[in-house]
Amino acid sequence: MSLTNMKTFLRGLLLLFVTIHGSVGFAQVSQMRLWAPVRSDQFGGNARLREGMWGEISYNYMLITKGKNTTIGWVAPGGLQSDYFTGSAFSTRTNNMTTGSLGNNFNSGATLRIGNIRGHHGWEIASTIMQSQKDSYEGVNGSMDISDGTTKKYVSPPNAQSAWFFSGNPQLPFTQTTPGKSMQGNFLWGWYQIAPYQTGGILLLGNEDNEGYAIAPLPLFFDRYKINSKTSHWDIQANYVFRSHATRVGFFEFSGGVRYLELDDKIGFTGWGDMWNSYVENTESSSSGSTDTDNDNNIEVSPYSLKSDTQWNFTADNHIIGPQAGIRWIRKNSGRWSLTADTKFFAGFNTQNVRSRGNFGASTFNVTENNESGSGGTGGTGTGNNNTTIVTGVPLGLLNGAKEFHHRRILTDFSPGIDFSLKASWQFTDAIALQAGYQGMWIDNTARASRVNNYMIDHYGNIFGINDEVTQSTWIHGVNAGIVINR
Repeated sequence: MSLTNMKTFLRGLLLLFVTIHGSVGFAQVSQMRLWAPVRSDQFGGNARLREGMWGEISYNYMLITKGKNTTIGWVAPGGLQSDYFTGSAFSTRTNNMTTGSLGNNFNSGATLRIGNIRGHHGWEIASTIMQSQKDSYEGVNGSMDISDGTTKKYVSPPNAQSAWFFSGNPQLPFTQTTPGKSMQGNFLWGWYQIAPYQTGGILLLGNEDNEGYAIAPLPLFFDRYKINSKTSHWDIQANYVFRSHATRVGFFEFSGGVRYLELDDKIGFTGWGDMWNSYVENTESSSSGSTDTDNDNNIEVSPYSLKSDTQWNFTADNHIIGPQAGIRWIRKNSGRWSLTADTKFFAGFNTQNVRSRGNFGASTFNVTENNESGSGGTGGTGTGNNNTTIVTGVPLGLLNGAKEFHHRRILTDFSPGIDFSLKASWQFTDAIALQAGYQGMWIDNTARASRVNNYMIDHYGNIFGINDEVTQSTWIHGVNAGIVINR
């Protein structure tokens, strides 16, 4: 919530309070003697607390702890990351990007408290709103791994013997009639043009007269990337208050009521780069069965990045409501100083709205099922179903048009919490005091954006998904300073 909206909300809350109390409220304000000199009533060495309507407004400078540092990319169980093909050998994908690059920043906020107490009984309404806490990080040479559930893949030069890769090793050739067909998921696999080579005297990929083409896993690199975060919080509470008799150590106020709070968290990612110089080759079968692979049939594709338009956002919104109980201790001496300690425990029911959405290589052109290029961008165009369109260096999943994703889950959890404060006040006039101190809140089982995504693509080409475990504890704490009236 912006600072302007925050001011509007607080003004509205105060206006609502004054409207409810009407003429009685204005009469009480006029009797507060706001600018009268300080006086104190003694009882057991302590000044008495005032009765009637009271208010407090303070400026906060607070911090929301960020979500746990997580890797941007798939972390394989046991550390067995996926491999990618370099054109001549296999290498392991690595994850070198993390949300740990983001920091925490203190931000402004405001708290408004209003109430009324007569004798031992009263009530109070309080609300705290914070400006959004933001941070961003830009890096270069980012790499990541994404799991697409692959265990075996065909590698099939369309004009030579067929072979396949399994666990990074070329296996003996076998018959395959559909170039590029996979046994399990092939989203991140693409065509490579590779030189002919032999294993044990068996020509696997291509021959001496014709270079072979292989389908194998691609690398995932970014020349440049940006990570950003945004976290916001506000709450409102209403309580019944019971004030004790004065004691030697001060006054005690016991409260019970209800609290509603929101904690909204967002992580964004954008990647840029030119990873592959791709070209499309059309291989057209003649009536005699021969294949034309003359270079005149090749259509150049400008260097571009699969991920030049790759971006995603993970969000986790917490809506927490529940009962609470608390105790406040107030010690007010016969001079101008007073000390207040306050704590409340709440048992919150948390409804979590968790989302993962974005696009993966949105600018990649499409290739239709009949192997002709789609209208999504530049590509090779065949003249019939006997043509084979080969686009090197581009994941097959993107050539089939699967680029966008949007996932959402509504989760529920029990989110207990405790808030606390310790403040000192100096009586400026008889009814106005200046106050400063520390306050904080701890909330358990809050959904955080850094824990949302699983970085997996299933066998059907569904990009990413939401983890089952997305929660952690969150601390909100900082200092404040403000004005208290008629307390």
